[in-house]
Amino acid sequence: MLLSQYTVDERPGSEWIVLCDFDGTISVEDITDSLLERFGQPGWQEIEQAWKRGEIGSHDCMAQQVALLDASGEELDAHLDGMSIDRAFVHFAAAAREHFSALFVTHDLSEAVRVADRLLVLSEGGTGFVTERRIEGRPGERSDRAIFDLVETWSRDPAFAELFDGERKELS
Repeated sequence: MLLSQYTVDERPGSEWIVLCDFDGTISVEDITDSLLERFGQPGWQEIEQAWKRGEIGSHDCMAQQVALLDASGEELDAHLDGMSIDRAFVHFAAAAREHFSALFVTHDLSEAVRVADRLLVLSEGGTGFVTERRIEGRPGERSDRAIFDLVETWSRDPAFAELFDGERKELS
């Protein structure tokens, strides 16, 4: 989970946005993993392993895996209808609404980089901060290339492991 800070009226620190992933944060389990396990054609696990080894980026991994889903729209809808939402998220959303200026649900770190001056990464379970990063340039004015390069660099940083691999890892 991320806390994203942006500037209003040239006053740094004036606004905070909470950005959270859907899979495993709002939903009880990872939706994509569930779809792949149920409807994925052979080969999706090898793509996952290539991503975990750092051989391909998260975007390529997702694109290749989604291409291996073999299900009708009706089958996908039925499966998704059976997925559970974490009941604690309702309380979290209410608290976020009370204490922060916005709550965005996103799986894409590049969206956070696009709108923030700095990011705070919360630990699994929200018990503390894993890291804080200031982002150069003004929100909304960073080039797509600069955003891509920053996110690719962070994808290899152990402080961002929970955001990129979904596995619980102890950070040293």
